Amino acid sequence: MESAINLLSKTFQHLAREIQAYIFSGILVVLNTLFITNKLSLLTQKQENSTLIWILAIVITYIIGHVCMAVFSLLFEVTRIQKLFQKIFYICMYGKEELKNKKVESKNNFPNVDASKDVEIYINSREAYQFYIERDNNLIFMRWNYAGAGVLNTVITLFFYSNVFLSKSNVIFINLLFSGLMFLLCILAEFERYDFSKSIESNVEKKRTSKFFKSK
Repeated sequence: MESAINLLSKTFQHLAREIQAYIFSGILVVLNTLFITNKLSLLTQKQENSTLIWILAIVITYIIGHVCMAVFSLLFEVTRIQKLFQKIFYICMYGKEELKNKKVESKNNFPNVDASKDVEIYINSREAYQFYIERDNNLIFMRWNYAGAGVLNTVITLFFYSNVFLSKSNVIFINLLFSGLMFLLCILAEFERYDFSKSIESNVEKKRTSKFFKSK
C-alpha cells in the first residue's frame, strides 16, 4: 500500500512539473494568439469531438511549451546574456564583494551547482532535496518557460501587427514586462537554489564528521 502511494506521489510530482513548466507556458502563447487575432470566442463555442480537440490542445500546448524553452535558451543561454543579467542582478541585491566571494567559493561556477552534488544531497537527505532543491529546480524551469512565452508572444504579436505596431503596443509591452519579471524571478530561484545546496551540503558534512568522531 505504501509503495503504491509513493508511486502515485512521484507520478503526480512529475506531471505537476510538466504541466507548470510546459503546458501553462503553451497556454499563454495560445491565449495571446487567440486574443490578437480576435478568436477568443472559440474557447466558448461548442465543438464536435470535443474530447479529441482537448487532447490535441493539450499536446499542442505541451509542444509550444518546449518551443518557449528553446527560444529563450537560444536568446539568453547560448548567447550568455543570462550570465550578464545574473551578475548585474546579484550585484544590485548583495554588492560586488559578495559576488566575488560566491565566485571563489564555487570556483567561478556560481550560481550553477554541480549535478553530482545534487545526487549526493538526494542520497543523504531525500526530504531536504525534495523540499529545497527540487522545488527550486521546478521554479527555475517554470519561470524560464514563462519568460520564453512572453518573448514568443511578443514575436507573434509583432508578426501579426507589423503594420499597425502602435495599436497593439500595449500587448507587446505587457508581454515583454511579463517576460522580464519571469526571467528575474528565474535568476532569483537560481541564487536561492545555490544557497540551499551549499547549506544542505554543509550540514551533511557536519553530520559525517560528528559520526566519525563518535565512532572513535
